[in-house]
Amino acid sequence: MASRAPLGSLAPPSPVGLKKVAQLPPLRTTLLAPDPEDATSTTLELDELWSFVLKKAHDSWLWIALCRKSRQVVASAVGDRRKKTCQRLWEAIPEGYRQGHCFSDFSAAYAAVIPQEQHTAVGKERGLPPDLSSSL
Repeated sequence: MASRAPLGSLAPPSPVGLKKVAQLPPLRTTLLAPDPEDATSTTLELDELWSFVLKKAHDSWLWIALCRKSRQVVASAVGDRRKKTCQRLWEAIPEGYRQGHCFSDFSAAYAAVIPQEQHTAVGKERGLPPDLSSSL
């Protein structure tokens, strides 16, 4: 596999941007704690976003776990579309949220990492399992 340059090495960082980033609190300190009385407060939507730097051969995938109720990003991981990156996302999800139910697309990586009883794969068109979305 070819070696890739780190994203930060491609262009000098903006001093203003670095200063603002340095002032941001860590994600875990701003994340709302799930409500133990409300099972829906730990329901997560998982997805990947594709991007590239300079040319499409330098592609990367941003994986996110989004709390369905609060709409907060609970965790993220950057990498390819393989099981290894999905595993990093799963491990980045705080324990209180990791017990909740997860909705994702039909990527095999999700099915390989997330416990079956906690995972539902859904279609993009309506956010419903294919057997339900085709009947509506």
